[in-house]
Amino acid sequence: MKKRWSNVTVVGPEAHSASDLLIDGDRFAGLVARDAPIGDNWEPVDGKRAVLYPGMIDLLQHGFGQHLYNDTTPGAVAENSLMLARHGVTGFLPSISCLPPSQMEGVLSRLAAQCEEAKGAKALGVHSEGPCFGSPGAHNPENIVAPSLALAERMLAATDGRLKAVTLAPERPGAEEFIAHLKQAGVSIHLGHSRAKASDIPRYVSWGIDAVTHMYNVMPTEPPGTMGVHVVSLTDALLAEKDLALGLICDGIHVDPQLIKLLGSCRASACSSRPMP
Repeated sequence: MKKRWSNVTVVGPEAHSASDLLIDGDRFAGLVARDAPIGDNWEPVDGKRAVLYPGMIDLLQHGFGQHLYNDTTPGAVAENSLMLARHGVTGFLPSISCLPPSQMEGVLSRLAAQCEEAKGAKALGVHSEGPCFGSPGAHNPENIVAPSLALAERMLAATDGRLKAVTLAPERPGAEEFIAHLKQAGVSIHLGHSRAKASDIPRYVSWGIDAVTHMYNVMPTEPPGTMGVHVVSLTDALLAEKDLALGLICDGIHVDPQLIKLLGSCRASACSSRPMP
């Protein structure tokens, strides 16, 4: 069905627009001026001065409400999908942390199966935060393992095609082969819990890293130099990679508010300087 939403303000990547929004089935078909004629086959919808914005997509969610996804409680993903939709989330990746190696594949399998049960926000697949880390952070260091082709194959088999993202430390031996195999299967690779050297980041990105898990958390800085020159840190190097999506725990606790402001300013400036497609 084709619908024309009018009397709304549409939030876009660069500005708010007082335009009508065209929706064709489950797709955004375009924006048109409020008085623009487009034909008679569009059902009018009065937005009653609502603000319309794209649904949020949560790429790393260990739980919501009373459910922690590591527990794979039956119905957890389905129940959370309904609550998330009411908060403006339209898609999410239920996620696991570093688990004991003997338990990981079973948890991945059960969680992946639950994704089919989501009736509100779409459960787009599973995100495995770990188990190939350089720094444990809040995760159990006993559950950290080395990346390998065999591990990648086991994770893919356990999720039956629903593994959509993996967070890892690319400096670990075996990471390049691990990343290549997952990328071939369509898995997004996120850098996190890493001790990578800033100078190595361009090489790791060339392997296929798409995003960063929680910028500034579990990312050690470099000691100051002796010549008064700022020493480039891991987070500096990640900021310099313009095509990386940067995740952030934006609660004012995990990351200093000044760093949140800095990151937002840098990315806003980068977006505004890019030519529109």
